[in-house]
Amino acid sequence: MKNKFIILVFTAVSLFTSGAQAAYLTESHLSNDTFATAQFIDSVYFDSNFDRDINTGTGVNISTSSLHASLLGSGDDTVDYFSFNAVAGQAYFDIDYGMDFGGSFDSWVELYDSSFNMLTMNDDYNIESGSLHHYDSFIDYNLTAADTYYIAVGRFSGLAAIPFGSNYTLHVTQNSLSAVPVPAAIWLFLSGVLAIFGFASGRKSK
Repeated sequence: MKNKFIILVFTAVSLFTSGAQAAYLTESHLSNDTFATAQFIDSVYFDSNFDRDINTGTGVNISTSSLHASLLGSGDDTVDYFSFNAVAGQAYFDIDYGMDFGGSFDSWVELYDSSFNMLTMNDDYNIESGSLHHYDSFIDYNLTAADTYYIAVGRFSGLAAIPFGSNYTLHVTQNSLSAVPVPAAIWLFLSGVLAIFGFASGRKSK
């Protein structure tokens, strides 16, 4: 009975944690045009599933060894702001498919801390595997503390508004798996299994 129970638990955890492709969020473009209204990328959307576009600046794919979240953005003649919680360590912020896809705009990105201090920015970047044009922006930055950070996406030059009809993909990647949470659904499932197992064992002993 114990061996069957262990196999059941292992199977349940595997179903929750493996075999999935990276998920893509959609920008809520009607409201995220300031720091105050930045679209928050919740930690539950970060995963380590394979994605061919999650790479370092030299084109090394790190999707299965890093936490990453991806977002499909679109222009509405404003700058787009996003916020997220991150741990200290190397992080990457990558714009893909901004040029030559769905409107062709020259992207510009800026990274800020929770006090709205700009940490770094990027306009153009040499092509890594997800980008098909060097106008797609890419930031490689070492975050020095766990904090809430902001990424602003705009157009050349100086964070100008993204034109209507332009589309892009934003990847936010942390080069660490230390903060991977076990989804709450797993614990809920396992607690139910434990309760059933305990009840069955109690009945058997009587």
